[in-house]
Amino acid sequence: MNEQNHPKNDNLKEIQTTKLIDILNISEIQRFQDIFANTHGVASIITNTDGTPITQPTNFTRLCKTIIRETEKGCANCFHSDAIIGSYNPTGVIVQPCLSGGLWDAGVSITVGGKHIANWLIGQVRNEDVDIEKMMQYADEIGADKTEYKAAFYEVPVMSKEQFQNIADLLYYYANELSERAFQNIELKKQLEENERITALLLEREENLRTTLQSIGDGVISTDKNGSIVNMNPIAEHLCGWKLADAIGLPLSDVFNIINSETRETVSNPVKKVLQSGKIIGLANHTVLKSKDGSEYQISDSAAPIKNKQGEILGVILVFSDVTEKYNVEKALIESEMIYHALFETSNDVNMLIADGLFVDCNRAALTLFDCDRDQIIGSPPAKFSPRIQPNGHTSEEEAQKRISLALKGESQFFEWEHCRLDGTVFAAEVRLHSVSLGGKPHLQVIIKNVSEYKRSEQTISMLAHAIRSISECVSITDMDDNIIFVNNAFLNTYKYEENELLGNNISIIRSPNNPLEIVTEILPQTIQGGWNGELLNIKKDGTEFPVSISTSVIRDEKGVPVALIGITNNITIRKQTELLLQEKNNEIAAQNTILNQTNEELLIAKDKAQESDRLKSAFLANMSHEIRTPMNGILGFSELLKEPGLSGEKQQAYIEIIEKSGARLLNIINDIIDISKIEAGLMTLNIMESNINDQLEYIYTFFKPEVERKNIEFSCQCGLPKNTSTINSDSEKIYSILTNLVKNSIKYTEKGAIEFGYKLNSNIKPFVLEFYIKDTGIGIPKDRQTAIFERFIQADITDIMARQGAGLGLAITKAYIEMLGGKIWLESEEGVGSTFYFTLPYK
Repeated sequence: MNEQNHPKNDNLKEIQTTKLIDILNISEIQRFQDIFANTHGVASIITNTDGTPITQPTNFTRLCKTIIRETEKGCANCFHSDAIIGSYNPTGVIVQPCLSGGLWDAGVSITVGGKHIANWLIGQVRNEDVDIEKMMQYADEIGADKTEYKAAFYEVPVMSKEQFQNIADLLYYYANELSERAFQNIELKKQLEENERITALLLEREENLRTTLQSIGDGVISTDKNGSIVNMNPIAEHLCGWKLADAIGLPLSDVFNIINSETRETVSNPVKKVLQSGKIIGLANHTVLKSKDGSEYQISDSAAPIKNKQGEILGVILVFSDVTEKYNVEKALIESEMIYHALFETSNDVNMLIADGLFVDCNRAALTLFDCDRDQIIGSPPAKFSPRIQPNGHTSEEEAQKRISLALKGESQFFEWEHCRLDGTVFAAEVRLHSVSLGGKPHLQVIIKNVSEYKRSEQTISMLAHAIRSISECVSITDMDDNIIFVNNAFLNTYKYEENELLGNNISIIRSPNNPLEIVTEILPQTIQGGWNGELLNIKKDGTEFPVSISTSVIRDEKGVPVALIGITNNITIRKQTELLLQEKNNEIAAQNTILNQTNEELLIAKDKAQESDRLKSAFLANMSHEIRTPMNGILGFSELLKEPGLSGEKQQAYIEIIEKSGARLLNIINDIIDISKIEAGLMTLNIMESNINDQLEYIYTFFKPEVERKNIEFSCQCGLPKNTSTINSDSEKIYSILTNLVKNSIKYTEKGAIEFGYKLNSNIKPFVLEFYIKDTGIGIPKDRQTAIFERFIQADITDIMARQGAGLGLAITKAYIEMLGGKIWLESEEGVGSTFYFTLPYK
């Protein structure tokens, strides 16, 4: 068979072991072979390429079948001849005498896709060329019975050579048909197998797709090209609240109902957008899916077109997931960062942020502390604001890098550090470094506290402690059970004890047993209530008894809880002796005659004044003791607490703030005492220069505004002249002190309402004066005390429960300053309504 008759051979090169029985139905081949052989009167058989039969022989002659093939040699020669006739011959049929008996045979090759798989053999006919003599000789050669051989020979069909050739040519045609049929069967079988493979693959993929859709964690909905639902997985069913059986065929918008979580407006159908644009579409943030049962889910979503090979859109696949928890977490994170930034910006402490070794943010407190603009900080390295060499000898660069590295590893840092402003001013500060994450990026939070004032306060406190130990009055501090916890040097010198002999012992160790019991027992409760003043008999270590004047008061902590008692005693032996001598002298004078009565009365008056002066002095000293001891106790007590190991940074800062406040309070008291002493001694001087009153009032207003607002009190300032005409020749520092004292008093004694201060030009007085006022809605001042409050030390003598802390010097100093500047001061006040203080200054 000719290979050119099979154009698909190139597609079947893989056929290597194909057999005819694998391709065609053998019974059909056998029937076809029988018909051909019977029709043309020839023997026929189909064999493998090695000559072994595939079909049963048809019309085999007796000569070949039962005589020649029954002999061993004849059978071998027959197979050999069949193999030669059946050898591969793609160009046509092979016709030749049989190599065994000499009868004519023909053979054609059956091929499939160029592969020789079988032979179709016909023959066992004789013609005029067959020689009987040679045939008989062959009978002898193979050992056949010659009689039977000859008889069988004449039974062989006879036909001409041309006729047999025609039959052979027809066989070639039939063989080609058989080959083509075999090829088609192979193709059909291959196609069926491919179809089965593709069908199985499609089924497998469909099962995989179904399994994937069932198990995927996101909701999936597919639609046709009209936007109607075709499929949806269980997650989509759950989130939408629809079953697939109920949703198939419905428009997507009926099942997938989405709104904007902020505006609550309906969001346009994403499938419609995909069908129109042919592109992948994603939903915006803040998209909420409303389920059929009313539940709402924050979702993320994307929709993509489904296209065929030609690019035509067949439908849309919609994938969405429930991100409610993630959305809430992100929202909470954003809110947390906003709160953090708000706290960061409004904090009174300096807050700065470092990223990649540079400042990236800072609050207003930082700008104030470093006295610079924001753009002078942002983008700068920390070393820009530090002296190059720190007190510990390290350079700022290496020390800062070490601290920053540790903080970024989670080891928060707390240390003292010297900083400098851009003008070169150096100040001490406490620094905290913490690692924080902002926007998913690590930052370093720097908290800076200027402790320069604290350092100075420590020095002041040390000085005051030394002063208290050095003053001439006997000072003792006891706990709430009257056990001694502190005595000064004067106390030890007076009572002749060593310090370790007194500490821990009850104060009764120095009390004389000759004191009236009722007086001794009233000291402690009256001290706790508000203080006790009186006279007692005390005893020294050697038993010597002597009279003393005592002033006691309670020391309270920041919450007002009594924590200790302070007592100041003076040896009044000489005073008692003087009083006794005076009494004796008075008696002598009274006994002499009545003429001296007037003189005696004057002496008594002088005595009363002396006693009043002594009482005021004692009251002042008691008040000073209270005012000094209270903050001193806070300083000493909390200084000791700072030494405790393992103290947290938060408690440490709280203790430091208490010490700072107590130190500032002590410093104010000392300044007042110094000022009043200078005034008394006539040493206070004036520094007259041009001073703008409006600027001073605006500064006072700005300085006190935060404190007033913390008490929820209205606060206002009124300037009576334009700024260009508000300049006078005076001592600006004295004016500032006057205004500060008066405004501070109003804030101290006002709990609600309003405070207003200002001035106006009074042209009714010649020369002109500026009339200032400070008005509040505070507790007011009783009528009988309105003149006395300007006297020195007078607060120490006020027993009204509304008296507040203070040395009683502020108004006395204020009055003295105003009078030194050529003005006067007065007030108008009503208890429970409020007070207005007025004062004047010359308008020069």
